[in-house]
Amino acid sequence: MSEVKVEIIGSEPPCAGCALVGKRAHQAAKKFGGKVVVEEYGISDERAEKYNPIKTVPQVFINGERFVAKGKPTVAQLEEAFKKALGGK
Repeated sequence: MSEVKVEIIGSEPPCAGCALVGKRAHQAAKKFGGKVVVEEYGISDERAEKYNPIKTVPQVFINGERFVAKGKPTVAQLEEAFKKALGGK
């Protein structure tokens, strides 16, 4: 895959956890030279509707698939997920 789309759906305004996950995702994405695109938006944004029902935030989706981590994902966990999404091991 040539590009990975990461969507972070959070509260409005962003809670501390949502802001933290967004920051970590952007930090992890920097290591992939533009191949990972991170978008952040609120739970009431129409782009979030395709993932309903969303019961907790933040939620991270990588190429449309829910990314599940215990607690808030770390930069290392996100980097690994991005690498896999790009076809790496």
